[in-house]
Amino acid sequence: MQTPTDIIKHFYPFDEDSFVGWALENGHDPEQILEDSKNLGTAVHKLCLEGVEESDDERVKKARQIWNDWCKDNDVKILEVEKKVYYSEDGEVLYYGYIDAIMEIKGKKYIVDLKTWGIWDKDAKELKEAVGEKKTKANLQTALYWLCEEKYKRAVIHLTHNGIRLYEQKRFPRKKIEECLEYCREQNKVTNYLFSN
Repeated sequence: MQTPTDIIKHFYPFDEDSFVGWALENGHDPEQILEDSKNLGTAVHKLCLEGVEESDDERVKKARQIWNDWCKDNDVKILEVEKKVYYSEDGEVLYYGYIDAIMEIKGKKYIVDLKTWGIWDKDAKELKEAVGEKKTKANLQTALYWLCEEKYKRAVIHLTHNGIRLYEQKRFPRKKIEECLEYCREQNKVTNYLFSN
């Protein structure tokens, strides 16, 4: 069974060659960047969404202050964290996943995906794709979760080394969603076939 992450990786595979080239050109160890980014992202997620502080990394401490200030300024209430959801058709689950959080922000309820791109290095460049554009991975991810929890708005919260941006997801990538669902249907057929023989 697929997860939104699996689906996104299928449609937008990680360009490892370009990443490694960029890292080496800029004097970075690509494996260290990936490991550091993963650890930092996990620590920031736990800190911001669950209040668990497991790192003494200065970047995490700075992120905590940025997060706390932003939450206070935007009247944020975290309603649920890591909510397990699934999408099914005709009794068959096509995919499942965990929503980072359901939050109330300035009185509006959102499915939120928290992103920490660029927090690990104060000189990190913004992503080439704007988070709020229709075809980004983040928009697709929140759209897949929204199909499971249609009563909320969708948003990406981008936490960086110098602040937070809230990208309310207004455009719904209908064509891409249908492609994703068809991919899941095909994957389920393959899985069912393999397990039936």
